Amino acid sequence: MLFRRSRAQAAVEVLILLAIGMAVLALIMSAAQERLTSSDTVLRAQQSQSAANSIARAADEVYSQGVGSRRSIDLIIPEGIVGASLVNRTILLRLAQAGGQSDITARTAEDVYGSLPGVPGRYTIWITAEEQRVQIRAGLQDLALNPTLLYYNTPTSNSTQNIPLSTIATNLGSSTLTVNTQLMWASAEVSVGYANPADSSFSLLPAESRTITLNVVINASAAGTYTGSLTANASNGDTTQAAIAIEVISGACPSQTCPLSVNRTVARITGSTFSNDTYSRNKLIFDTADLVTPVTISSGNWTANSIITLNLLDPANDVVSGYPKLMLANSTGDFSDTYDPSNGSPGTYTILANDSTRSATWNFTITGCG
Repeated sequence: MLFRRSRAQAAVEVLILLAIGMAVLALIMSAAQERLTSSDTVLRAQQSQSAANSIARAADEVYSQGVGSRRSIDLIIPEGIVGASLVNRTILLRLAQAGGQSDITARTAEDVYGSLPGVPGRYTIWITAEEQRVQIRAGLQDLALNPTLLYYNTPTSNSTQNIPLSTIATNLGSSTLTVNTQLMWASAEVSVGYANPADSSFSLLPAESRTITLNVVINASAAGTYTGSLTANASNGDTTQAAIAIEVISGACPSQTCPLSVNRTVARITGSTFSNDTYSRNKLIFDTADLVTPVTISSGNWTANSIITLNLLDPANDVVSGYPKLMLANSTGDFSDTYDPSNGSPGTYTILANDSTRSATWNFTITGCG
């Protein structure tokens, strides 16, 4: 009898010990799980911050290289990301955590726009420099506008000026795109509209291009800088934009005070470009106090201490006397040259610069007063 009781008591004691052991093990596992969860949250936050920083650094780098520059980065969007956005100069990734959601951000030196994948995975992110901003998106987009800046600079006039500005929409993809464009313009002194109303909606076959021409009407009362944009939206979701800037310089060589001796001269023209620019921009500014000032031709972002061939073509597309010439880039990849326009003919001049691998094109306009 005593023996049976001893065995029963021993069994109870074993069960009690097992229960205590299970309770202790449960506590240990709970603490370990909390630590693992905390470590996982910290790791995801670090990975998200690293991803945002990588995008911001690449955007700053591309923007510093000039309009048209483009590069890609391979990026992993970590687990826990539930959304992503580009707001002004901020890269934002939204991370889900135990207590809710937190925003992981990185700042850029320029405005950014476009789209980022908002779900975890590995992506190729393409980053493209535009005028005063950078486009960011996952993968190359099929719809492109070139140039992305429509710019015109002119002195004030006693009469209305009519100027055409054009950009080319191209389908770089393998499927037909339906494209809708929207013109954003608020000024009444300078008006901008479609030369062809059909340019507001059209289709592009693969590899097809279409020139979109805008009519710019500058009233005699206009003075200052006027800006707007042309946005193109494609049926595949692609969006791209061309900025529009019209600069009307007041008090610049009015016709009633312009002496006959300056009918074929121009003052203070400056053109500058980067080595990878793919667009051109006209620039002309008259100064009646200093009627003939040399044109400054400057360029940057070339290979340091390299030799660049610089050429200048007149309005008839003939080489200007003294060109082409060899220019030596300095230690930061910049060079500068001057051109005396005293004997130049009115019209558009073309600047051509190239080294062994890259080229750049720029132009300026000499306009006679009268």
